[in-house]
Amino acid sequence: MFIGCIIGTRFALKHQKNKGNIILLSIFIALCGAFLAAISFGIVDWMRILLYGLGGITFFLAIFIPYILMAIIIGVIIGILLGIYYYIRNQKPMKESLIDNEFYESLK
Repeated sequence: MFIGCIIGTRFALKHQKNKGNIILLSIFIALCGAFLAAISFGIVDWMRILLYGLGGITFFLAIFIPYILMAIIIGVIIGILLGIYYYIRNQKPMKESLIDNEFYESLK
């Protein structure tokens, strides 16, 4: 869940055309990826329990709820961290080169 969430969020932010609201977008993407992973983990574990002769929707909920809680925590943390990273990375540098300004001023 952790690795897939990082890869998906990084890919989405790397190929984003609109550079606004990067942090909110990264949280949303990370949560979606973590929820999909939680659903797949829950279904696999539920199928394993069904093969042993147990089953029912209550077992699915008992397995699924911890995965969802883990997905929320992991998705928000990864979304915030990658969102901040890409927000800082996409900031235009505000360097003012004094050497260049002095050089151009001397040419006038």
